[in-house]
Amino acid sequence: MSKLGPLDCIDCANILKHWIEFQLVDEQGEPIVNMPYRLRSRGNPQDERRGITDGFGMIREETFPPHPVTLYIGAQELANEMERHPLREKRGEEASVVKPKAEAEGHQYRYVTIGQISDGLPMIKDWHDPNNLPPLYHFPDPEPKGFEVHPLNRRYVLEVCPFRAWVL
Repeated sequence: MSKLGPLDCIDCANILKHWIEFQLVDEQGEPIVNMPYRLRSRGNPQDERRGITDGFGMIREETFPPHPVTLYIGAQELANEMERHPLREKRGEEASVVKPKAEAEGHQYRYVTIGQISDGLPMIKDWHDPNNLPPLYHFPDPEPKGFEVHPLNRRYVLEVCPFRAWVL
């Protein structure tokens, strides 16, 4: 009789029944489409899901174990895309048009910068920092670690701040 390893599944039909959705939108509520993503479950890091956001900025993956999941969006693609999106007139989460709609529909809401959901650091044209650090506002952690969520079985609406690489 062989011993079970920590990643062996005894009753997969009941354990791998969790799903997750992410919707990426800009500050105007417009979907962020065709963004490459990776999803990784803390319970089984070898189970990595890959794809691109659809025409509604949606990601949906199923059959996850009940562990936290980390989302990684392609850094360069996201930076290039978010440079083209307009900023909201009023700053701050309280001015969001996305948050009330997401919460009214029963979804989790989060305002994020590109560095909070990226899989790394993008190349930023004409960005010169003496310490070779990315823009602090957009990259609070100089080594992005993705966006981890728990619990599963819900949609997370991520309002992504447009990207501007400047120093105020």
